[in-house]
Amino acid sequence: MKRKPFSVKLLFAVALVSVMASCDEDDLRKSTVNFEVAETTVLENGNDVLVIKLDVPQPKDQFVTIQISESEGEYGSDYIVANAVAPTESIMITVPKNSTTVSIPVYAFSDAINESDERVVLTIVSGSDEIVVGKDKTSTIIIENVNTPPTAPTNRAISFDGVDDFIDLKNIYDDVTLPITISSWVKLAETSSLKSPIFDSQDGKTAYSGFHMFIGYMSHVSCEYGDGKGGNSSVFRRSATHIYEADFTDRWLNMTTVMRSKTDMSVYLNGIEMSVILTGESDAPMNSNSPTENAVIGVHHGNEGDVYYFKGLMDEVKVWNKALTLQEIQTKIFTKSIVGETGLIGYWDFDEAEGTDILDKSPNQFHGVIKNNATRVISQAPVN
Repeated sequence: MKRKPFSVKLLFAVALVSVMASCDEDDLRKSTVNFEVAETTVLENGNDVLVIKLDVPQPKDQFVTIQISESEGEYGSDYIVANAVAPTESIMITVPKNSTTVSIPVYAFSDAINESDERVVLTIVSGSDEIVVGKDKTSTIIIENVNTPPTAPTNRAISFDGVDDFIDLKNIYDDVTLPITISSWVKLAETSSLKSPIFDSQDGKTAYSGFHMFIGYMSHVSCEYGDGKGGNSSVFRRSATHIYEADFTDRWLNMTTVMRSKTDMSVYLNGIEMSVILTGESDAPMNSNSPTENAVIGVHHGNEGDVYYFKGLMDEVKVWNKALTLQEIQTKIFTKSIVGETGLIGYWDFDEAEGTDILDKSPNQFHGVIKNNATRVISQAPVN
């Protein structure tokens, strides 16, 4: 018996059904992503979360790209969204496998400045292959201004000219080991340098020794320690750096850094932990025993003979010989420290009414002296 050939029409129909089924399966595997709300309000010095939602969970991690934009703020950026400080930055959010929601943290700074409310717009622009951007792709954050009461006139800060002003604390901290926490309120001048030193425990020699913290104009915040074995090379130090593009000049900003070990360091801005890049290759412990070097505020001598000076206002410089927790940092940066506080080994609040003496209100009483033309001014840092 002769076999009949397959019908071409039948073959085409089967193929078409197969393709359609495959397309249906692809569509079923995709998820649509949207913001849960179109608008939310956050008070200065407050926080909230924005939620993105998938209508279908996925068996593997997915990625969603969100663009941040803002209205023109009167005094620069007042917020951090998921560790992104730059006002026009894109951020990538991970949606864990088998999940349908992800919360994006939003923090609003307390800036001690009265200004109009600011609007920050987040837009979902793309996602993984399995992600489809939905119609509710935009959400607006309204940062509502809080009228901060004037700081008591007894609170003072030091104004540094960026030319030769600094505070000399003499030879101290020759026996300090990790962990270390450093904190200070600063108000950078618009013409600040790319490296504005806040605190340096061992300043003077070309070798990396002791610990220090500095901020760069529209670039980075860093903390670092040295092993005392050499300089001008990353093999003699360890550091953590947060890189940013926001303009923090002419506004009060708190910097706190915590150095726990050579591979465990953190940077906080206004009590918010930021992403950091760890650098340096030294496996030796921090060297603090350098009797010929002084601790200083507002100056740093580089390895190649260059000298950096801080330009702007500074207030409430504190050092602890312990690693503060996030909760401790968020409390202590906004309050005056008390005499006898556990772990506090240096506290200069600059509240002296006159003169060049700077009193250390920690139990150590490591008093300092103003050098050159640094002056006292009323402080508006939000500390009570």
